[in-house]
Amino acid sequence: MSGRAAARAGSGFPRLLLLPFLDIVFSTIGIIVVFIAVHITRSERPFYPPDTDHIAVCVEPSSIDLYVSRQTDPVAISVDQITEVIETVAAEATGVTNMVFAFNESCFGLRRALHASYRNAIRLQEDVEAADAQTAMPVFRLRDWPLESDTAAADRLIARWRGETEGGAP
Repeated sequence: MSGRAAARAGSGFPRLLLLPFLDIVFSTIGIIVVFIAVHITRSERPFYPPDTDHIAVCVEPSSIDLYVSRQTDPVAISVDQITEVIETVAAEATGVTNMVFAFNESCFGLRRALHASYRNAIRLQEDVEAADAQTAMPVFRLRDWPLESDTAAADRLIARWRGETEGGAP
């Protein structure tokens, strides 16, 4: 084998080994560019429950502020009244009724009681409406909304719900 043939054979071989490496490098760079582009262009919108009708706010475990509508002032209810309030809201539900329970870290025990009352009220509602199969059963949904530890978090939530600030209404 001549010197030229050996040089040609030797120079082509390292190039072939470099191609798979370059393919992996450029593929990785392409994936990173796409990931960054999607991340930058994605609009940051916080989640809001759809069409909230009522909001119950618990900042202290001893009481709950119930906002029956966007225009009314809150009604302070005690922990003992949770069951009655949930049963009343469930009984008066027409169509789809959405209630949000906003709470901070001091209200976890109250959250459990509220959900137990909700389950009982839904069972009672189903029993009543099962007897009368001709009526359409209204839907009553209860959603949790954890609040930040900031003391003004509940006020910001209510202001967004009422449409007084930017960011949409829960």
